[in-house]
Amino acid sequence: MEEDWDDPDFVFNAVRRDFKSFERASTELRHDQDFVRRVLLEDARAFEYAADEVRSDRDFVQDALRSCEVDGCGVLLAMPDALQNDRDLVLEMLEFGSEDAIEHVPEALLKDAEFMLRASLIRGEFWEDEADVVEWASEELRSDPDFMLLAIQNGEGNYAHMSEKLSRDRDFVMKAVKIRGIAYVATAPELRNDREILLAAVKNDGGAIRYAPKELQSDPGMLLAAVRTCSDAFGFAAEELKRNREFISAAVTTCASALRWASQELRNDRSFVLEAMRHDCSALQYASEELRSDRNVALEAVRSNMKGLVLGDSVLRYLSPEVQSDREIVLEAVRNRGDALQHASQELRCDRQVVMEAVRSDGRALRYASEELRCDRQVVMEAVKSEGRALQDASDSLKGDQEVVLEAVKHVPYRRVVLKYASQELRSCREVVLEAMRKDPSNLECASPELQRDRELVLDFFRSPPRGGKIVTRDSEASWILNPGLRQASRRFQSDRQVVLAAVRYDGKVGLLFAAPELRSDREIVLEAVRTSGVALKLASAELRSDREVVLEALGNRGDMLEVAAPELRCDRNVVMKAVKNCGTALRWASYELRSDREIVLAAVWSEWKGVLYARVELDREIVQKALEHALEHGHVELQDDDEVACVHRI
Repeated sequence: MEEDWDDPDFVFNAVRRDFKSFERASTELRHDQDFVRRVLLEDARAFEYAADEVRSDRDFVQDALRSCEVDGCGVLLAMPDALQNDRDLVLEMLEFGSEDAIEHVPEALLKDAEFMLRASLIRGEFWEDEADVVEWASEELRSDPDFMLLAIQNGEGNYAHMSEKLSRDRDFVMKAVKIRGIAYVATAPELRNDREILLAAVKNDGGAIRYAPKELQSDPGMLLAAVRTCSDAFGFAAEELKRNREFISAAVTTCASALRWASQELRNDRSFVLEAMRHDCSALQYASEELRSDRNVALEAVRSNMKGLVLGDSVLRYLSPEVQSDREIVLEAVRNRGDALQHASQELRCDRQVVMEAVRSDGRALRYASEELRCDRQVVMEAVKSEGRALQDASDSLKGDQEVVLEAVKHVPYRRVVLKYASQELRSCREVVLEAMRKDPSNLECASPELQRDRELVLDFFRSPPRGGKIVTRDSEASWILNPGLRQASRRFQSDRQVVLAAVRYDGKVGLLFAAPELRSDREIVLEAVRTSGVALKLASAELRSDREVVLEALGNRGDMLEVAAPELRCDRNVVMKAVKNCGTALRWASYELRSDREIVLAAVWSEWKGVLYARVELDREIVQKALEHALEHGHVELQDDDEVACVHRI
């Protein structure tokens, strides 16, 4: 094939084979921002060979990074020095770039306290490895007490990067372990023998005791403090403490699992175990086998308030088979928790009264009943009244009983498909299907083919609100919103304007996901959509995302939709002000100039304290004060003392 370095397709294919090929492209192509962006998406390393004007264009670089598909490292390495040292641009690179981007940050920024703290916050929000940011900070910063205290607060693993000097500074270490107890690990050996420091650490994180000297691990007061925040801390107790009744009693009051570390003598002490169970029933699992076969202990357990048991658990599981066959005990157990039926003997799972009590408490206990009782209409009706999904475990004949199925639909949790458990005949019943769709539109997928093609059924669904009110949609729910049932309806009715209008009035994002692409350019439809769900703006056509009225309507209930507004609207002061008043962090999507507008920054901070992260102005006392007040008022930040407040003011 003849080489043609003026041909975009030829050059692009060459870059795919070797990014260095971009150097041979024509001057025109290396100046073409659209083509350069296309090349960057393929291999960001080719940016090195783009025209100097393109590599120096701050707006172009910023947009490339925001695409979330361009490798930030490749772009950073090819940027001129002026942009490589642009604090705000590099912060965006860390937010949108690859996880190892911090390794390529210029040394000057690694010495910049404000940059590094913002970087650790951004990485903590968007990546799991926030600790790696502080690892790259300069030695000077890692020796700065104020910087390191804030860094430790920002990320769990940042304590590991304190300098040796700070690890020997008692005042600093005391403050650090109060913020994160596990910071005790990084302290100098001589300070690990300091009882006061260890006590402060285990009060924050009991797991810190594993790194303490043996003599401090044997301190009763220290262990009790550690157990309050970490149950496994008791495993480090000395043997004599495990036999100490008073000490074990105090520990079990704090954490039931401490009983497992007690001596055999105490775990066989009836009064001691009963007292432990009054604090937490799950302590029974650590009692001796003899006590778990004791009928009086069993009655005490099943009559308790079940404090300390996790969902799906029951004290009945910890008792002996003989006790699990005791009708009186099992009746008490299933009245408290229906799912305890699974631990009852086979004989009692066939007992109608026992099963009836169980399904009244929890309908899903029907699955543990005998086959005969799962055919009992009265038992099944009680079960579906308690939990609609119990229909799954009913007999085939009762899955075809319209009254039972409608009762199940009525009592199924929202966003749960129940129609799939009904008989084929009832899946063809319009009344049953419509009721099921109002609980979860996915039920349409389980309806008969004829009803899936029924236009009036789909219209009736969209015209009537779901049971319990209108659904609030969020990005994370997108996989549910356009569920299989609506996808099937969408293929048949997505170009039907009347159906789509009904859909967007039901829920804007549901409706636009439902609509055909050409209707996403329909101004009336999109306006209706963003009125009910601002996030629907993401699905609108590019033209309508440039429509000021449409965008303002969306920002009224989802300020963060500024992200998808047209670039010219992100430069519109009134548009940005509306966005940040609704969602402070929407400031990150505003134009560079407006992120430097003090009034807009204040409005963002007042709405949400994290808005301060995206400001591009020098943060004066008033802005920081408002951020702190808002954060503290809403419980977003816990500041340990005045010194820490002073540290935050430094940002």
